[in-house]
Formats: sequence, C-alpha cells, structure tokens
Amino acid sequence: MKFSDDAIQAKFPWKTLTPIIGEPNYLTFRKLQAQVYSNASSIPSQLGGGNNGHLGVVMPDAQHHQKTGHNFIIPNHPGTYDATIPNNTPNAVRARVEVNHKALINDIETAETVALLCKNQIIAVVEETYIDELNDPDKGFLHSTPIDILDHLFNPYGIITKAMITENNATMDEPFDPNNPLPPTQKIECCIELANDANTPNSNAQLAQTGVETMTKSGIFTEGYLCWACCPTVEKIWVNFKTHFNKEHTNWKNLSKMMAKEAGFGANSATAGDLSQGLAEAFDNLAMAAATNKTAFESLTTTTKTLQEELSRALEDNRRLLKIIKQGYSKSNRNNTNASNNSSSNETKGRRLTLDPNGNCWTHGFRVAIGHNGHTCTSPTDGHKKEAKRGSIMGGSKKGIPKDYKE
Repeated sequence: MKFSDDAIQAKFPWKTLTPIIGEPNYLTFRKLQAQVYSNASSIPSQLGGGNNGHLGVVMPDAQHHQKTGHNFIIPNHPGTYDATIPNNTPNAVRARVEVNHKALINDIETAETVALLCKNQIIAVVEETYIDELNDPDKGFLHSTPIDILDHLFNPYGIITKAMITENNATMDEPFDPNNPLPPTQKIECCIELANDANTPNSNAQLAQTGVETMTKSGIFTEGYLCWACCPTVEKIWVNFKTHFNKEHTNWKNLSKMMAKEAGFGANSATAGDLSQGLAEAFDNLAMAAATNKTAFESLTTTTKTLQEELSRALEDNRRLLKIIKQGYSKSNRNNTNASNNSSSNETKGRRLTLDPNGNCWTHGFRVAIGHNGHTCTSPTDGHKKEAKRGSIMGGSKKGIPKDYKE
C-alpha cells in the first residue's frame, strides 16, 4: 500500500523540525539530524531489514549498516507493467505476479516520497546562506538528497574538537551502571554517533569488544560474557552484541525484583531516596532554626540524627541486597541446566541467604531476613520497640536466639 504525502507527514513525530538560527554548529546539526532520522524511521518499509522504517533514505549506507546490520537499497523502478509475464501465464499466477509488481512500485514510490518530504523539511529550517551551494539556479535542490544536504551542513559546520573526542572515548569506556533503567547499549550508541561524525569510527568488532569491557566491569554479566565468548567470531558484531546484552540486562532486572521481594527488601529499598530527600529538608530546616529558635534547633537536631541513622541502615541493606543479587544471578545462570536435580538443595540455600546473621526485631526475634529490623518491621505487635537490636533486645522476642547469645 502506497502512503500519500499527507498520510506520511501525519505519521512524522516532528511535523516541523527545530529551526537552526544563524550558523549551524555540531549540537544544532545533531539535533536536526536526529529529528530527520526519527521522521524517516516512523514510516514502515520492508527495505533495509524491515524494522527500521525509511531510515536508509536519510542515513549514509555505511552508518545504516553498522546501526541495523542491513543495507537500504531502493530497487530500480520496474515500469508500470511487468513485461516479463508470458502471454500464456495462467490467470492465478499472473494475478500474484502483478500484485508483487505493484507492491514493489509502492515500496519505491513511498521511499522516494519520504526522502522528498524529509529534504523539504531540512530546507525549510536552515537559512539559505548555508545550503545555497547545493541550490541549482534552474533545478533548485532537485538532485540533492537529504543525505547530501546533511553532509553539506556537517562538513564545514559540525566541528568536533579534540577535547570532545577524548571525552567521548572516556564515556564509551565507563562501566555500565546496572541500576540504570535504560538499555545498557544506549550510551555506547550515542558515543558511536560522535565517533562517526569525527571520522574516527570503530569497526563492528571493536564496538563489540568495547561493549564487552563495559559490561564485564559492572560485575554482573559474567555468565553473559561466557555465552558471548562462545559465539563464532563472525557473529561478534555490534548488532548481535546489542541483542545479547540487552537481553542479559532484562533478565538481571527481573531476577533482582524477584530476589528483593523474597528477601523482604521491597519497602526498605524504596525508602533510601525518601530518606535522602528527608535528610536534605532536615538540614535546610536546621539551618533556619539555628538562627531563630533554640528549642526548635534542638528538636531538629534530633530529627536529623535519626534520619541519618535510618539512611545509613537503608544504604547498608541495599549494599547487602546487591551482593546477594550478584551471587544469585550468577548461580541462576549456572544452574539453568540442572535445576530440576538440585531444586531442593537450591531452595534451602536460597532461604539461608535471605537471613541476616546479625539481625533482630523486637516482635519477630533473631531469625529475620536482611533488611528486617525494628525500624522496617511491617507487622509490629503492641509495645514494639524500634530501637531493639542484637546486644540490646529490650525485652523483645527470643525466637531463634543463638545458643551462644549474650547481651
């Protein structure tokens, strides 16, 4: 099905591109380029891999192949009618051939329309002075493609300094933060764009190797790396790397949620941010009270101290949780093939891992999960004392008390 001009423009996420006022620079150019890429990608196409829209009509071939693993090639127009169909072709076969012929024409014409619309959008938001060299006196921009215009703008105006390249390389080498909700490869993708623009591109193999190093530095993708290392060398390219490690990250996040819930961390792990915010507000109030009211100052001093103690406990619990998750993630991957034979043993180990060897709760005693204490207890009984702990249980429950326990 061929899309009309209006239908295509209606699908563009950027109906109008952000204008470049005055002389373009790298940042304004990249913003314009990103919007053009987004618009072209929003129109479906079976060309260029079938999953990238019409990105190939606005992105150079080498860059498109590096990003998607596919070439975007617009076939030559086959003519209005398929003259290759023999006269004696059965009607059913002829009908199928004609349908395919029309579909090919629609693909070609849609690609040409997307390219034209994107080109017109660029021309409309860049001052004529900076693209006038491409403007033929008789034909205008007829023979200029969107790629031609973007290249023309970038070459003189998209200046990238040596300092920008150095910073970009350092950013690419930074360890991945597993708590970042974004895909682990997104940061590297941004760095790739700047490296390509600076004419210092990395090969597919180099990008994959850089990605491996940033993933393994995080300390949680050991098993994922071993699986990757076993892949044939010819398959160790950037596109496959993205698929592999984005999946590993998703699996790790799902496992983290399950283990946090099992260990009783659901409420406590979410309080660290709240405590930090509360602590910041307490310091602001403390500064104001110090200058105005002695009694209020003493009261707020106590509140601030309490918040600091609670925040320290929450952060310590989160550090323990992260350690458990790393151990559990590694074990779960190693045990995937023999889980049924060791399920009883693994369940026992899992229960032991969740207990805090130094834990105590006034209501529930000594056998409590990491993160469960007097302050975080969700089901306290009457008379519950939040301050109770090992060494000072304050008359609380002695359930699970160790034989060698002494106060």
